Amino acid sequence: MKVKIKILVLFTLIKLSVFSQTNQEYDFIGALMLKNKSLITYRIQFKIENDVLNGFSYTDMQGKNETKSKITGVYNEKKKIISIKESDIIYTKSKELSDIFCFVNIEGKLKLKKNKNTIEGPFTGIYNNKDTCATGEVVLISLKDAFIKFEKLTNKAGKIKKLDSVTKAKLNPDKFISKFNPNILKKDEVLSVFWKSNKFIIEIWDNGKEDGDLISLTHNKKTIFRKYEVKKEKRRIELDLIEGENIIEILANNDGKIAPNTAKVILIDGDTEHLISTHLEAGKSSKINIIYKSN
Repeated sequence: MKVKIKILVLFTLIKLSVFSQTNQEYDFIGALMLKNKSLITYRIQFKIENDVLNGFSYTDMQGKNETKSKITGVYNEKKKIISIKESDIIYTKSKELSDIFCFVNIEGKLKLKKNKNTIEGPFTGIYNNKDTCATGEVVLISLKDAFIKFEKLTNKAGKIKKLDSVTKAKLNPDKFISKFNPNILKKDEVLSVFWKSNKFIIEIWDNGKEDGDLISLTHNKKTIFRKYEVKKEKRRIELDLIEGENIIEILANNDGKIAPNTAKVILIDGDTEHLISTHLEAGKSSKINIIYKSN
């Protein structure tokens, strides 16, 4: 009887182990390496459930063409092969919108090892008309492993007496990871978001220290508020959208006590939320282009 119970417990643990391996959330950062040797920052966040993959990709983070897209795919656990395909654009800073956008398709190896989870393999960029727009290799490491490795490098560098303070500051792990944070709007940037609902809800607040940052907000050149002091408490605004493009402009009226002028913004599209950070100098602005189609 005891032997049967032990076998049953062991079988249950094996089932739980297999389930945990095929039902997980992942976050990888790294780069797309093009044939001409240029690099494009790349980040993917996804879930794998029963070998089926769903999530999002971020291309050219904090660059002029930063784009968030949906990704789908499959994972062959036995062969450790992962297939990923980009599809719908969620938002983009690129002037080239969906009709001529280059979507990344990856066929690589997902290696899950202690302190080194990686995705490596070839990728192909494909237009909607199926023409090839780019080829190269993708090299990604899990966000957690990247942070740990960079933190170890920082600790070693901190022990070098001849290393100047500026260089040490650049080796800060938080600053390293921040380079892969998406949705940071800077001066003159336009973020185009593809919208589903006919309502637009925006929440604005200061998630750091309140330092007197003043901002103005307009919708299609109509003033919503002027010289509003950003506080920790969220300010919520609801607007009706028109068919097509809706331009939301955020203007920094000052630098506050601590430059630059910063604010956290959430755009709410039904059940979907887009978190954005604005980093602006006094007198500078950035725009959010809400693209709404009723059908």
